[in-house]
Amino acid sequence: MSGGFHVEPDRLVEFGRHLGTLESALRDSAATVGGCVADVGIFGLIGQLFGAGASKFCAGAERQLGEYATVIAGFADDLATAAKEYEATEEDTRTSIAEYEV
Repeated sequence: MSGGFHVEPDRLVEFGRHLGTLESALRDSAATVGGCVADVGIFGLIGQLFGAGASKFCAGAERQLGEYATVIAGFADDLATAAKEYEATEEDTRTSIAEYEV
């Protein structure tokens, strides 16, 4: 590109793949945390509050990790779109410049 600004679309695609891996890991973590529901009877009669609290916070963490994974997936999609747009713009520029002879 002119003016000293240069974009390597392959780098955007590569980072997008990394974000896809991160999204998958976050979803796996969410599933693991969500599976940590504590049996309210595990701590005895008095300790039932601990089990209920643990279950509540595990469910909240599962939800938050899932939401974070969704945001990361959106970033990955945006990077893929940006890479395609940069490539298309570069091709359009090449084509329009090639039409003129110096």
